[in-house]
Amino acid sequence: MYYHKLAAQQRGFLLRSQLTEKDIREARETGFIVEGDPPHSEHIFYTKFNRSPYFDDYYWLWLIALPTIPPKQRYPMPYLTGGIALELQNAGWDNPHDPVFIVVPPEFEPYLNTEYYDDDTFIINNNIQLTDWSMVSKIPVAPIMPALQKYLATTIDDLESIADAISGAHYRGFSWEELADVLEIYAERWTNDETRKIPQTGQGVLDLIKEHIYASLNSDDDEEDDYDYDEDDDW
Repeated sequence: MYYHKLAAQQRGFLLRSQLTEKDIREARETGFIVEGDPPHSEHIFYTKFNRSPYFDDYYWLWLIALPTIPPKQRYPMPYLTGGIALELQNAGWDNPHDPVFIVVPPEFEPYLNTEYYDDDTFIINNNIQLTDWSMVSKIPVAPIMPALQKYLATTIDDLESIADAISGAHYRGFSWEELADVLEIYAERWTNDETRKIPQTGQGVLDLIKEHIYASLNSDDDEEDDYDYDEDDDW
């Protein structure tokens, strides 16, 4: 059946808008649509092709943001940004309390799923360019630096998550100078616990974050050194 192919292309998900009522009845009768757990909504179906691996939850978020627009018709392409985009590119890890951001062109605004998402989830971009997103595991996401800028603008107090995102971006090729520039948003906001001084520039904030990163690395090394090996542990 045609919807089997669709589901295979879409990580096992099917949009209701892609199916006729007859298709839905048939897919349910044959067990192709999976009811119950994992949960489903009125706009999307899980199928027996779905295995819920790591990336599927993010693909599902992107699908359900515009439930009546099939993936192949989503041009200009809406895309994920912020912490989720960083995580998908292995640059930092997503805090479950961070907001989800989806950038969409204005012509898609009437189709947004505001019942499922908060209104501030969606960022309307009047001129989405091909360079604004790239495909990561078939999911459109903002490149690391724009995603980092959005993430930093909405993550104020979680130094550990910010340090992880900054070090991840540096590991993937961004210079410390570039990262100091995007950290200007935190100038005069934090206090160094040891010196009690408040960094006045992005570079000062970066230095504080580097201290945090290196302190964490040294702490991990100390824990390994302190471990007392016992042959009885090999059981």
